[in-house]
This record gives sequence, structure tokens and C-alpha cells, in this order.
Amino acid sequence: MTVSGMLRKSRPATLDLFLLRCRYRVLVTVPLLSVGRRHSMTTVSYRGDQATVYDLIYDARGKNYDVEAERLLALIRDRKPDAASLLDVGCGTGRHLARLGEWFSPVEGVDLSEDMIRLATARLPEVALHVGDMRILDLGRRFDVVTCLFGVIAHVGSRDELRTAVARLAAHLNPGGVLAIEPWFTPETFPVGSIDCFCGQVDAYHVMRMTHHSAEGRHSRLTMHHLIGDPAGIHSFSVEHDLMLFSHDEYDDAFRDAGCVVTQVPDWPVGRGLYVGVQEGTP
Repeated sequence: MTVSGMLRKSRPATLDLFLLRCRYRVLVTVPLLSVGRRHSMTTVSYRGDQATVYDLIYDARGKNYDVEAERLLALIRDRKPDAASLLDVGCGTGRHLARLGEWFSPVEGVDLSEDMIRLATARLPEVALHVGDMRILDLGRRFDVVTCLFGVIAHVGSRDELRTAVARLAAHLNPGGVLAIEPWFTPETFPVGSIDCFCGQVDAYHVMRMTHHSAEGRHSRLTMHHLIGDPAGIHSFSVEHDLMLFSHDEYDDAFRDAGCVVTQVPDWPVGRGLYVGVQEGTP
């Protein structure tokens, strides 16, 4: 099924409504759920219009969920061949879960954004999906695998919150379970001042996104401007994302404090590596 067909099936007329809104405004600034950069939470929650076009943007960008899921499967099987149940925290619209659900059962997902969970529910109506904050997560059950992908972990607001979030994820593991976290940039690798620009097409939709990278201390900021064109015209909106920059040692320490033996996997498809921990204890 095409992306536009999938969107029509899961949320009838929602993308069209988004584009209609844009036709009557030069710029749409999508509201974000965040607390000030010097306070405890920099978390962005995808809402409304931004959530609606999320899949369209990343399909045009060329993000390959299948390749990432297959690589993750191999890493999990190497560490826990009998892994069955899986929880994806920061599941977004459910693209990774859709593929991981072919190999693991049961699977569940968590996301801070109610709008993203609605989109994921439309894609995966049989999967248990929850609105929740990774720092205080408590589902009352454990899984063989817990994942947190695409840099979602960096939406916490401090090193203490990193440790708290990793501990809450690890608390949902069965003994011997696998915790996989995809990090954001480190302070040394974040490309301050750079501009990233891409153009892509999905069916009748042409997408262009230009991103400026800035930082203040450990806080990185992405300022993104989007153009989406379709036969009815060209539509624009902009968003900002604040994400924390943590070192490799800080990720390692958070895993160890949570009772996991961790290894860093450098050859992850996105290019920032992957941390894979195994919960200490005998299954």
C-alpha cells in the first residue's frame, strides 16, 4: 500500500485537512509540548498536524524501518535467542512495531504523544498501545525486549533524567532481557551551525525540509522548515526540537546503573550507533 493510501486508510481526510489549513496561512508553527530549556524537560510531543505528516516526511527522507528492524532482530537473537515479548518506547506511528510484530509476540508500544498513538492504533489495531512518559513508566509487566529508537531517549532534560529513564525501561525487562536504545548525537559529534536539506517525493506529494542545527551547552536544537507540495499547491510549516547531548560514558553509566551489561553497536543504519544491554540475572 502507498503511503498516501495508508494515511487515507488510517486517518481519513486528515492529511487533506492539514493541507487545507496550510493553504490559508503563510506559515504554520506547530505547537510543541516542552518545558523551558533550563528546566527539567525538553521533551517534544508530536501533536496534530505534525503527527499527521510524520510518515510522509520520513518516507520521503528515505528512512528504512525494515532494514532497522531486521538489524535489531539479529542483535536481539544473538543475545536472547528465545526472546518473545517486546515493548517499544517512543513507538511513534508504529512503523518499527509493525515489522517487529512479525517476529515477537506479544508486542506493545508507548509514546508521549496522543496523536502519534492514534496513528499507531490505526495501523496496529490489535496491539496494546499506551500514552506514557518514559521517565515514570510503569506498565506493571515485563518483557523480553525493550526498545527505544530514533534518538527518543535524548528528549529527557538532564543526565539525572537519562539515568531515571533508562532505569524505568530496564525495570520492564524479564531477567536476561535485552534493552536497545538508539542515542542522539554526543556533544562532540553534533554538527553545530550546519544546514541539512532534503527533497523527496511520495506519490503526488513533494516534500522539502531544511534543518538548522544549533546548541547551547548540552542542549541541541533543530529548527526545521518544511514545504509540502501537491496538485493543489505548496504548503509550509516549521517546528523546533530540543534534544540533550550525552556522552558515551553517560549512556554506559545509565545502563550499568540500571543493572544491564551494555555494548555499543557502531554499525547501526542511522549512523549514530546503538546501545544494547542485557539485564543481569538468570532467566
